[in-house]
Amino acid sequence: MQITQIANIFIYPLLLTIIIEGIIIILITRKKKWLVYNIICNLLTNPLLNLSLLYLVTNNNSFLIPFIIGEILVIIVEWLIYILISNDKKADCFKYSLITNMISLTIGLLLNLI
Repeated sequence: MQITQIANIFIYPLLLTIIIEGIIIILITRKKKWLVYNIICNLLTNPLLNLSLLYLVTNNNSFLIPFIIGEILVIIVEWLIYILISNDKKADCFKYSLITNMISLTIGLLLNLI
């Protein structure tokens, strides 16, 4: 795999996700600590999701079902991480995970259409 392929599959999506979700989490929570929490989550979940999708699509030629399942798992994992590292309510943690991921997913899909 060439460096440009690695950047396109892992680095650019991670940076874009961190930027989009970082802005959203700051707007929602108004707390800088949540930016750190969000970055930690994305450093863990984003590369794993993209690596999993790369493997599954390469071996199965199916993208939609693994993508949907992967996104649901990311929301759940980030929710659990938020619960572990913050003092916020479980419902708030879930809301933050769901909102940030759905908005960054939507923006990412729209950018891929361009």
